[in-house]
Amino acid sequence: MSQYTYQPLAYDDSIRILILEPGERQEPIQCSLVPVKLSEKPEYDAISYVWGTDEPSQEIFIDGQKVMIRTNLHSALLRFRRSPERNDSQEASDRNLQRRLWADALCINQADIPERNQQVQSMKFVFAQARSVLIWLRESVESDRLAFDVFKIAQGIVRSRVQITEGEVKRIGRVIHSHRFQRNVWIAVGDIFKCTWFERIWVLQELVVAHDPLVICGEYETTWVTLPATAQAVLRNTITDSKGKVVSMSSHNPIVRARCPILGNMQVSRGRHFENRQPTLYELLCVTYRLASSEPIDKIYALRGLLNEDEASSLKVDYALEASEVFELATRDLLSRNTDPFELLGLVSSFPSAPISTSSPSWVPDYSGLKAAYVQMFSSIKTYRASGQARSQISFTGLNQKILCLGGHIFDKVSHCLSWKYQIFEESVWWYQECQQYVLQTDCYPTREDIFSCWWRLLVCDLFSTTPGGMRAAEGFKSHYLDPKLSDFMTNPTRLEGGDTIRGAQHAYRDTAFSTSACSNLCRTANGYLAWIPPQAHSGDYICIFAGATCPFVVRERPEGDYTLVGSAYVHGIMDGEALDFEGFKWGEIRIH
Repeated sequence: MSQYTYQPLAYDDSIRILILEPGERQEPIQCSLVPVKLSEKPEYDAISYVWGTDEPSQEIFIDGQKVMIRTNLHSALLRFRRSPERNDSQEASDRNLQRRLWADALCINQADIPERNQQVQSMKFVFAQARSVLIWLRESVESDRLAFDVFKIAQGIVRSRVQITEGEVKRIGRVIHSHRFQRNVWIAVGDIFKCTWFERIWVLQELVVAHDPLVICGEYETTWVTLPATAQAVLRNTITDSKGKVVSMSSHNPIVRARCPILGNMQVSRGRHFENRQPTLYELLCVTYRLASSEPIDKIYALRGLLNEDEASSLKVDYALEASEVFELATRDLLSRNTDPFELLGLVSSFPSAPISTSSPSWVPDYSGLKAAYVQMFSSIKTYRASGQARSQISFTGLNQKILCLGGHIFDKVSHCLSWKYQIFEESVWWYQECQQYVLQTDCYPTREDIFSCWWRLLVCDLFSTTPGGMRAAEGFKSHYLDPKLSDFMTNPTRLEGGDTIRGAQHAYRDTAFSTSACSNLCRTANGYLAWIPPQAHSGDYICIFAGATCPFVVRERPEGDYTLVGSAYVHGIMDGEALDFEGFKWGEIRIH
C-alpha cells in the first residue's frame, strides 16, 4: 500500500483538518485530511500533546493510504474516535460521528520546510480558533481516578476558565483538608503532574490562547483551570497527618510543589493573554528556560505566537536556519528593543553561548537549555548601581555585525577562584565552610570594611531576596543585619538558636544565599576584592563595568585584544558605583565577540 502524499495548501491561511472516522477500539484508524481556510471559521478541536521520543510505529490510514505515527498520538486518536452507531441510516450516522481534529504531526507536512515555516507562524490562530483544545496527557492507569476525584473538587469551586481567586484557592484547601485524603491519593495527583506534557515548551502557546482547554488522561477529563487551582491549594494549605500533626500539604506532594512554578507561569501567561497584555520575548525566555523542545530552534519559535504583533513580525520562522543563527537574530532584536540590554546579556551566565556553535558570538545566550546549575543573574537586581548614573552605549560592527560594542572600563582581574562543585544544595554546607576559610584569610579588605562584615554580606550578595525587587540586606534583615547566628547557619545548619524570630531570619538568610551566591565561583581579584562569578569563569578573566549596567561583568581577553563575554558578577564593595571614583577610571569602548 502506498504512503500518504500531501497536497500543497492553496492559501496563506489554509490549514488541514483531520476527519477522524468512527470505529471500534480494535479497528484500524481511518481518517482523511481536508484543507480549510482559517478566515472561514471552520469547526474543529485542536490536540495539544507530546510527540514522544519513540519512532513512528503505529499504523493509521489517511484517504486509504498508510501513515506511521508515534504511540502517544495514536492513543489520543483512539480515545477521541467515536464508536459507530448501528441503525438503518448508517452513512448519515457515521458522518455525524466524525471528529474534526487538528494535530500538528498529521495536519502539517513536516517534510516540507516552506509549509512548516508558514504553518508554525499560524499555530497561534489554529489553537485560538479551535472550538476546544484537548490536552492529552497519556493513557490512564487505575490510580488516576483518585487524582481526578481531587480535581473534581476544584472544578466545582473555580468559576472562571481563566482566573483563579484567592478565595477559591482557600476554599479548595478547606474542602481537601476535610476529606483527609490518604497518601496514595497524593501519589496519584503527583503522577498526573509527572506527565511530560508539563515539560514541553510548545504546550505553553497551545494552552495560553485556548478558549476552552480540557485536560484528558485516558478515560478521565477535567477543565484546565482545576490543575493550577489544585496545585496552589496544595502549596498554601495544611492537612493533619496520620499522627495528628498539622503539616503543609506540599510536604506530601513534592511533585506538585516542583510543578507549581510552571503551572503558575502558564496560568499567569493565560490571564495576561486574555487581558491583551502580551509579554516580551525576554520575559518569556526567563520563565520557560526549564521547558524542553526536541529542536533547539523551537525555544524561540514556540514563543512567537505569544508576542505582540511588532515583536513577532521581526522573528520570521525559518527551519532552514541553524539554532545559533536564530538565537543571534533574536538576541540582536532584543538588544535593540530592550531599555536594559544588560539584563538580557546576564543570561549568558546561565546559558553560555560557546557549546552551540564555534561561530556564535559570546553575547548570544544558548537558549536551548542550562549548561550548569542555574546561577543568579546579578544584572536583574535593580537596587545595584555599579555604573552609577551612566547610560548604556551599544552598537554592532564587524562582519555580519557580530561584534557588540559597549561603553565600559576594565576594572580588575581574577587572580584566584574557588569553583562551585556541588550538584544539590544539601551538600552546600561543605562549600560554605570552604568559602568561609577562604574569606577569613583576608587581612584587610580594599574598602576597609571588617572581614566578618564582608563575609556576612558577601554570602547573600548584600540582598534580602525573599522579597521582590532586590531589597538590600540592611533594610530586609533589620535587627538581624550582621547577626553571626545567620552566617553561622550556612556552615553549621544544625545550630538553630533562639525563638521563632531568629529561626525565621536564619531561614530567610539561607534562602537568600541559595538564590544569589549559590552555584557561582568565589574569587579574589588582583586588587583584593571578593566576587561571585559565573561557573565558567576562571583565573585570568577580567572584571568589567559597562556603562548603564547595574552590576559588573566578567570578560575574557582574546588574542587580538578584544573580549568574549562570560557573564554577570557580584563584586563586594563596588556594587554602588564606587569604582567610578577610582583614579584612572575612564569609559572606553569594549568590543565583545
